[in-house]
Amino acid sequence: MLRLYAIGAGGLRPLAADLSQGLPREAAWIDLVTPTPEEESALERALGIAVPTREEAGGIQASDRLVARNGTLLMSALVPVGPHPDPADTIPITFVRTGERLVTVRYGRAEALDPFIERYASGEIEADDASGLLAALLEAIVDRVADQLEEVGHRLDRLGRAVFHRGGANARRQGTRRLPLGRNTDRLQEAIEDIGMEHARAAKLRECVQSLLRLAAFAGEHAQEVGLHKRLKAVETDLRAAAEYNAFLAGNMEFILDATVGLIDIQQNKAIYMLTIVSVLLTPPVLVASVYGMNFHDIPELGWHYGYAWALGLMALSALVSYLLFKRRGWL
Repeated sequence: MLRLYAIGAGGLRPLAADLSQGLPREAAWIDLVTPTPEEESALERALGIAVPTREEAGGIQASDRLVARNGTLLMSALVPVGPHPDPADTIPITFVRTGERLVTVRYGRAEALDPFIERYASGEIEADDASGLLAALLEAIVDRVADQLEEVGHRLDRLGRAVFHRGGANARRQGTRRLPLGRNTDRLQEAIEDIGMEHARAAKLRECVQSLLRLAAFAGEHAQEVGLHKRLKAVETDLRAAAEYNAFLAGNMEFILDATVGLIDIQQNKAIYMLTIVSVLLTPPVLVASVYGMNFHDIPELGWHYGYAWALGLMALSALVSYLLFKRRGWL
């Protein structure tokens, strides 16, 4: 889909998207969304440049993403998609700054751009030329990336509270019952899965921040206007702050993950501990039962009227003596 916009006094003004007669002179922004090969070819002929492919825009090499050629800047960065994206939902956007025009090429819906167009068209955002439009677009994208990082931080806070809310000390203070071992382990396992999802989201956002940071620095180096240079420096500052917050989230996730795994280990160790105590307490009674279960004719208590009660009492006494001994030594 091809969309053309002119910059007027009241904001953006849409133009007819017809390149058969060439580009309109007033077209300041050309937005190419999931273009067809025909649309790409028509735009390249109208501008006289080669638009980067999706593979080039999403490449890891800076030489593929950031190119200055004959006064034209071709810059690509990753941006998030949707308000609650899956971890893999990022798309590359290519910004082409050529002459008095700005071209954006994207292969999907970027959440920050469509609301930006609505706000710009209503006059809420001001930009007098393509340079101001580029800075405003980057500011809108950075704001959305920061919002999504904050959402990840809020979800991590809720996860942290959920992990530690049912702890033993907390349960004792509040007078509540602990969750059964199986349910508590399942709850902690779900928390680990949620942490994994948030880690994947934060990793994708970190890629967006790093690519946008390189783009802003590259555009700032080639900025001719003082105002654009200052705005791009401000964008860089915001992106560095976002990168620091992302690093904080990574540390927080590592702590919550380690704590969750530790709690699961404690739960499992408690279960093994209790099974060990029970097995040790049952060893003396089993020994007594084994002695009186031997098939020898000369066992004195074999024909005794109170032999059964005697054996049961001896088994109970041996278990009780073992329990008191463990209790005195502090093993229970």
